[in-house]
Amino acid sequence: MRIVNKQEFLKLPENTIFSKYSPCQFGDLCIKAESVGTIDFYYQPISNSIKCNDTGEFVDACTKAEKESIEMDFDCLTRDGMFGDEQLFSVWEEKDIAAFISRLERRPNPVWRAIVMCPNCWDNVLQKDFVAHIERCLGV
Repeated sequence: MRIVNKQEFLKLPENTIFSKYSPCQFGDLCIKAESVGTIDFYYQPISNSIKCNDTGEFVDACTKAEKESIEMDFDCLTRDGMFGDEQLFSVWEEKDIAAFISRLERRPNPVWRAIVMCPNCWDNVLQKDFVAHIERCLGV
């Protein structure tokens, strides 16, 4: 990962993974699309890429997502439209993307899923022993 200024950023190719950056603060992760001359660019946000056609549908989808699964849309660009030349960008390099993909593809550690915290004594307990632990802990 490296930090670049806006002029360097605009020269980067499409599909560059980035976030806006100010000292020690990273914005949302995005995918860069085409640059608009030397002043602006299009991008694909990742965190809020909800499939919708307008603001009303976006709000409806967000409300729906609180109860059920909704569809995402990773082919919907937005224009930055912020013309300040002082903006910095955190840019992911190929090795960062490879490491991220590797992490996403990694099978979860079964031990992590097998440990549950007791709500009574806050001890970490193996899931297979949880019922017996709760019974002992609560004196049931």
